[in-house]
Parts: sequence; structure tokens; C-alpha cells
Amino acid sequence: MMFFVAHELLGRRQWCSKGNHKFLSMILNVTVPKLRSPLFEPYRDIIQECLEQTTFCLYGYPQKKARMRHIQDHETTPIDLSWPKAAQLLKIFRPHVLPQFNSYKIDSISTDMETLLQQCISTMPIKYNIIGHTKPIEDFINRKTNSLPMLFNSDVLCFKMNWIYYLLADYYFKCRDFSKAIQYYEMDLTVDPTRFDSWAGISLSKASKCETMIGSIEVLRTKRKRI
Repeated sequence: MMFFVAHELLGRRQWCSKGNHKFLSMILNVTVPKLRSPLFEPYRDIIQECLEQTTFCLYGYPQKKARMRHIQDHETTPIDLSWPKAAQLLKIFRPHVLPQFNSYKIDSISTDMETLLQQCISTMPIKYNIIGHTKPIEDFINRKTNSLPMLFNSDVLCFKMNWIYYLLADYYFKCRDFSKAIQYYEMDLTVDPTRFDSWAGISLSKASKCETMIGSIEVLRTKRKRI
């Protein structure tokens, strides 16, 4: 807690980012590994707010909004997010429970979180990235093979963050952007081909696209009859 008090005092003078943001980085390096510790449980909400202030000064996330009165503008210049730091940042903001395919939209991630996840993926080294490795799951879905693909052979760090693709897929599904939902469901199934919610989500997404296509055909037929 001393770090957070020091941050508040330094922030009042716009000094918290002095020295190439090293103080802010140190706060995260010390706090985040212990974030889920039972020792912090009684102070979970307070610590979360303090961490949000820290990441706001360091990366400009989360965005300062009227309802987030605990975040103050210390007039810092955010730094670019790197892949190792992305993993650290997502430990702070990842949902405690993943949304289900049939849960309410409010249970899905926010637009700001979607932007953050896309930013994290953009920093991902090529050897960890799922893009370009989804063909086996696509072939299985399209009945070109009867064998369910094995888990994607990637680095352990990728598997610690494999829920990224599912959260994005769920977000696009709940926003009815079914093309993007299918794309990210396929990525998630490449990493975890046993996730039921991804199979359900991708099935419903494809069904919705078919319904839209059929509806468009019916509209064209109606117009032709009128002509």
C-alpha cells in the first residue's frame, strides 16, 4: 500500500512518471504477481482501483470516464505496450469468470477491453500467434477431416493467455458481428478444441449468417415479383 500512497503524492505534482516510468513499472512488478493472494482479499477493491490508476499513468488504460472518479490525470505520457507487459496488464483486467455463449451482453468485455486485447495481440511474437494455424480446425468444421485437431503446439505463455481469443469471439458474437466472431472462435478452438462455449458460439454465428443470407434472398424474390 505504501507504493500506492507514494504514487498518489507524486502524482499530485505530476512526478510519478519521472525516470522513464520506472516507479510505475516497479509498482506493477511487485503487486501483480501477488494480486490473487488471499492476503489481499480484504483490500481487493482498493488495490484494483490503485492498479487502475497506475496502468492509466503508464499505458493510458483504462480510459478516464465520469464513472471512474478514482482515476486522476497526472499528466503523464503513456508508453507503448510490449508483449511481456501485456501479459502483466491482462492479469489485472481479465474477468474472474469467462462469459458463457448464452450469458447476457453485459457479462461480456467492454469496448475498451476489446481494444486492449487487440493491442496485446498486435504485440504478440509471431511464434506465439495463432493466425495462420487455424486451418486444421477449419477443415474439421467444414468436414474435410473427421479428426479433431490436437492442441496448438505453442509456448506456455500463449496458453496462459489463451482466453484472449475466446473473449474477443464472445464480444463480437454479443455485438452480432458474426464474421469476426467466427474468426476468433476458430482461433480459440485452435488453442483449446474442447471449449464447449466456442463450439456453441461458432455454430450460432454460422447459423445467423445463413439466416441473414436466406433473408436477403427472400427480399430479392419479393422485389422481383413486384417488378
